Amino acid sequence: MPEKVPEQKDIGFKEKKLPDPNPVTRKRHHREMAWQVYVPLAVGLVIILILMGLTISGANNAVLKGGDVALIWLIAPALVLSLILLAINAAAIYGIAKLLRALPGYSRILLEYFLTAGIYVTKLSDRLVAPIFRVQTFNASLRQIGDSLNPRRK
Repeated sequence: MPEKVPEQKDIGFKEKKLPDPNPVTRKRHHREMAWQVYVPLAVGLVIILILMGLTISGANNAVLKGGDVALIWLIAPALVLSLILLAINAAAIYGIAKLLRALPGYSRILLEYFLTAGIYVTKLSDRLVAPIFRVQTFNASLRQIGDSLNPRRK
């Protein structure tokens, strides 16, 4: 017979399921992402491909082999450096993508806390200002009574 495992006491920490992102802002984000990232990237890629085609089509057979070898030796260090930068950029994009999946849910929770705090601050400030308003209202009513007893002459 299996042993009975004692129940754990609930100490108040419950795993919260993150709220779903707002569908309106999510749709707007995808539209902005397409226009701000994908479209310029596609246009740039097309321009580069066109320039590459123009370069190849205008090749002259009179170019010396030594010039080609020198060009390779000039391009190689930049190519290695750009490969390293590409790897760093890819890692950063991957990390930001992971962060963006978790961030909206936590931001929404934080926004709810700030809205709740704003409500409490508004109530507290209304309570703190209420006595001053009562005194000013009382003074204004006394002034009005005094003005009605002594009408001004034109």
